[in-house]
Amino acid sequence: MNDLAPRVERAACERAYRQAHYRIHEAGESFTLLIDQPSAVLRQCHVRHGVNASAFMTAWNPYSVLCDEHVNARAHAHLLADLRTAGFAYLSAEALDSTEQWPIECGLLVLGVSQADALMLGTRYQQNAVVCCDEGGTPRLQWCTS
Repeated sequence: MNDLAPRVERAACERAYRQAHYRIHEAGESFTLLIDQPSAVLRQCHVRHGVNASAFMTAWNPYSVLCDEHVNARAHAHLLADLRTAGFAYLSAEALDSTEQWPIECGLLVLGVSQADALMLGTRYQQNAVVCCDEGGTPRLQWCTS
């Protein structure tokens, strides 16, 4: 029975991540990304910023375990510092549970980040997955853990 627990947990996480809405804030406007749904607005965002890829990521609630506000704020500040040190531009973002059972998570759309770097950062911040967005503006769920 214990062997099935991680798969059940991952299946539940995947369902939640795929149903989430990833809201991106740029210049006083917002747009929403949905997993596996191409976004013309995201493609335009990439063009404006001179990049061909991006990734939504968060440092909140490692491994999908709810943490208090202070722990999440501290993790977010560390992620921001890492991104600044690495020279990445980013936009403010948030993940919203479409079923409204999970609190809104603060996140970032990291501009110009490769999938490999996004996964490395996701792993560093103990995230199950990140959302990598390709040149065509399609957000894809990418697992940080095997």
